[in-house]
Amino acid sequence: MQLSYSARAFVRSFLKHISWLLFTIGITSIVCMAQIDRAALTGTVTDPTGAMVQHAEVQAVDLATGLKSEAQTNSKACICFRAWRSAHTRLPSRTRGLAR
Repeated sequence: MQLSYSARAFVRSFLKHISWLLFTIGITSIVCMAQIDRAALTGTVTDPTGAMVQHAEVQAVDLATGLKSEAQTNSKACICFRAWRSAHTRLPSRTRGLAR
């Protein structure tokens, strides 16, 4: 059975639209996958006088879930929590010889 010219044009147009739709969905899904919900939380620990505190124990607490992660500052008093998820975080720290 042969299709008439208008039927062939319809099928061609339909396939063209479906191709563009699938292409658009594919590109959109790639862009959406690039949106992540984690970040690195970094900073330095200082005492009330502004002096850097080396080897302080810092605990990041996610206020929404209660998840805790601990790290220690390096020799330059820097701290980093990689792949931290929460925007609402509490950061208590402790070190020997300093009051909390």
